[in-house]
Amino acid sequence: MNENTKTTPNALTESYPAQRVSDDLRLRVKRLAAQHDDKAGLRAQSQRKRRLILSYGGAVAAVGAGLFLQPKFAAAAVLGRIEHALDGVRTFHEVAWEQGSNTERWWKVGEVSRTETPSSTVVIRDGKHYQWLRESNKVIVQPAKPLNNSLSRSGFTITSLIHDLKRSGWTGSLETLSDTTENGKTFQRFQVTMKSWEGTMRVVLVVDPATQLPKRYEGFVQRDGDWEPFNRIELEYNQPESPTLFSGEFPGARVLDLEKEKVLWQEKLEHTIAEVKLGERTIQVRDIRVNPQGAVFVLYTAGKTFKDYAWKPSGAWGTAELPRDWQVQLVGGGYKCQDIYNRQLLTKEWSLKNLGAQPVLRSGEVLQGTWFIPTAARPTASKSVTLRFAAAPTNLHGPALEREGRRVMLAQETLLPDYRQASVTLTPTPQSDFVPDYWPILVKMPLSADFEGKELRQRFESARSTELMRHRATLPEALEAIQAEEAATRTPDHNFLLKKTQVLGLLGRRAEAEKALQQALTAHADQSRHFPKQYEGDYFFWEQVCTAWYAIGDEAKAVEAREKALALARPSFPGRVTWHQEHPNDLRPKLD
Repeated sequence: MNENTKTTPNALTESYPAQRVSDDLRLRVKRLAAQHDDKAGLRAQSQRKRRLILSYGGAVAAVGAGLFLQPKFAAAAVLGRIEHALDGVRTFHEVAWEQGSNTERWWKVGEVSRTETPSSTVVIRDGKHYQWLRESNKVIVQPAKPLNNSLSRSGFTITSLIHDLKRSGWTGSLETLSDTTENGKTFQRFQVTMKSWEGTMRVVLVVDPATQLPKRYEGFVQRDGDWEPFNRIELEYNQPESPTLFSGEFPGARVLDLEKEKVLWQEKLEHTIAEVKLGERTIQVRDIRVNPQGAVFVLYTAGKTFKDYAWKPSGAWGTAELPRDWQVQLVGGGYKCQDIYNRQLLTKEWSLKNLGAQPVLRSGEVLQGTWFIPTAARPTASKSVTLRFAAAPTNLHGPALEREGRRVMLAQETLLPDYRQASVTLTPTPQSDFVPDYWPILVKMPLSADFEGKELRQRFESARSTELMRHRATLPEALEAIQAEEAATRTPDHNFLLKKTQVLGLLGRRAEAEKALQQALTAHADQSRHFPKQYEGDYFFWEQVCTAWYAIGDEAKAVEAREKALALARPSFPGRVTWHQEHPNDLRPKLD
């Protein structure tokens, strides 16, 4: 960017949309996004709160960091002027382009806000958090907490932000740029240049000298000597508001109140629909249902309580894990079995005490969940399914359970022969949505819930595509699953792109395959630059590249990638890298 950088005309003069996203909003954010290069960097934005929570705090904090580190600059007075001006702000509105997405936000004094994105609208008011999901036309209601809108009541003052920036190793410089004129009006400009794990960054803050309020800020990251935009936010203040802007009402949408639903589901799951006796223990099925895509979801108890969870610290954080001494399969084949990871149980937490938020049955048992992804057969709503459970005949605890858990993990989907086994046939309850109604209550943490199951949908399509791409006859279906997986993935990683490359190559679509492979190489290079220690000696990636080139049909490049994989593997496995040398065709794709 230079002193004559072209600026966007103020796109905030139209009236606010009331309930649903208007065409005007889409045009406004489209105009903002159109001015930026497709190569969007990672977001580097923080937020602050004084009397009013304002999303441009990242820029203000950056200015504050510069002031703190270099107080001799004449531009230092800008921070004090901005903070003083904020005291008179009653409402605040922004239209933002950041990390390749578009967002519009409103804030109002009194912890009231509205955020609109392409997928949802969130309204926070009167201690409630309303999230309208556009795709499913569903409103999720839960108690409002600061983290619901990625902001906090404390810890986002200028002082704390400066402290956090310094602690994370951010250093920067502040300078005053020449004034800019827009629509005949002069604005002041300030620039902060910073160092971070992403590289060199800079934020340009445009301030109205009449009000001392920021009008806009733009973020840039330096890549290969060029400055690439990573966000741009247009701001305005104290504008008239629509009476329905902060109402939290969405006509025609289905409302799901998590607090009420939690009570209903806890009572429902106290009842057992089937029991399986395995030696001295009993496994009780509590719920089974099937979605329109044929995935089967099962909730059950296996005699485990919170005391059976093992706390594994890792630095300041840790993981609460439940070792397993049981297994479950859906009889008949054509399914991929995956556990439903209960995020309130299996996530990074400060201690096991934090698990108390999870609904527990009156018996003290904790619910377990498994879902089965159809890779071939797709059951109808009326079709019965047979579940086969296998378990150690004695309900294990403590070190014995941990040892057995490792054994079960290694066995994966193969039932251990020395376990007691029993089957039960049930008819799943059909559901209209992709995820079960209990998903946001029992499976996900409410504050970061993926209520529409996008992560689940991604795992669903990933499991299907991985299975289907093993068979030549089902390669077209595998590509469909890969495309669906890509649609559910915000930023496809190199592993996904390599899988896409292989399927396209095997289907004879060479140009598309080579494009996907180049994207995979670029994604891997970016990650290697950001996390060099993690990706050092990543020979497995180059083995996958070798397979991808074989699928495309370029044997010379496949051999080149294989040699690179061998070179990277030698330091890690001295004297043990001759296997691929003795089996040079082992990395070729294998199809049934």
